[in-house]
Amino acid sequence: MIKKIMYALFAVVIMSVSVNYAQAAGDAEGSQYAGVDLGYLSLSGDVATGGAAAKYSATGIGFGAHYMYRVKPNISVIGELGQYSFGSKKIAIAGVDIDVKASAFMIGVLGRYDFKPDEDFRPYGLAGLVNTSFKFDVTI
Repeated sequence: MIKKIMYALFAVVIMSVSVNYAQAAGDAEGSQYAGVDLGYLSLSGDVATGGAAAKYSATGIGFGAHYMYRVKPNISVIGELGQYSFGSKKIAIAGVDIDVKASAFMIGVLGRYDFKPDEDFRPYGLAGLVNTSFKFDVTI
């Protein structure tokens, strides 16, 4: 007998660390910068059916690409794309074993402000909009 499983993900926690490899055309106004990202992401939440729930957590690796255009020496616009894969994990809810396979796709537009654009050490701040779409395949 197959039970209908309702899937819900709550309290998503995302941590991402990226390593960038790129070539830059300099730091002058109008310069462009493109690169690839390799990252790590941690995801956690709850899977629920009826009145029962189980904790779900997974880690995944991802890759992406970004493009940066320097509007002024200290102001840049950045576009990003990324794909993460979390693999497959078995969990049990109310006596039913299910297999959860998760992935995520990210797209974003960011603004970057360099606080000290003429220094060797350049702290900067980022602000923008990022949309992350999660896909979950659940098999009983």
